[in-house]
Amino acid sequence: MTRVLFVGYEPETVDFSDPALPPGITAERIHAGIAVAMKGFAERGWEADLSLIRPNETAVPTIERLLASKTYDCVVIGAGVRLPPRGLALFEAIINTVHNAAPGAAIAFNTRPEDAQMLLPVGWGLEAGLSSPVPTNQPVESQSRGSAFAKGTRAKRSDQETKVPE
Repeated sequence: MTRVLFVGYEPETVDFSDPALPPGITAERIHAGIAVAMKGFAERGWEADLSLIRPNETAVPTIERLLASKTYDCVVIGAGVRLPPRGLALFEAIINTVHNAAPGAAIAFNTRPEDAQMLLPVGWGLEAGLSSPVPTNQPVESQSRGSAFAKGTRAKRSDQETKVPE
């Protein structure tokens, strides 16, 4: 069974006045979107765990503990974690933690809480438990709304091939 870890900030900790966030977003909309995403994961037959972290020094150890407890095929990192520029250092720490603690897991990013389950379409190999979901024969622009990269996979971008470092 495919296992997905969905990581985002506790909605009540989000600064909704930040212009980097979509207009009109609220804690209630985030909670509702997460519910839609979690239902979508289940409908695909995927086991999904949700980790709502605080944007502070507890975030990285929380993710490390979760990644040590199970093997995940993919870690989806929410837009609220990656979008606000002032959170860049924590976002980088989270990416590095996932890369180090779960080197076989794909890393994906959503654009809204409710689209997380649509990031990895059927056919990318996660249903079969494979850890390399990026198709090598599709341009990056034609992939779904989010992006996913696994260590060592190849993806084409326009006229050049890019090798993700191992």
